[in-house]
Amino acid sequence: LWLADAAGRVIGTSARPIPPRAGLGVADRRFFVEAVRTGRPAIGDPVRARTDTTRWSLGVSYPIRGADGAVRG
Repeated sequence: LWLADAAGRVIGTSARPIPPRAGLGVADRRFFVEAVRTGRPAIGDPVRARTDTTRWSLGVSYPIRGADGAVRG
């Protein structure tokens, strides 16, 4: 589980110990772009992992809104 801010920077993870890839961003991933654009949950396309190109991943996002209704993460 990863948490990204509204700019797509990963700011938290449930993985322990924190993996080196935790500093990566998701601003260019379709699942993130769609969640921020629509304010609704989104599912991305299967892609090769950024740090291990032998592994595949499928991103799923759920927008977190602030008190003003804007997507915050």
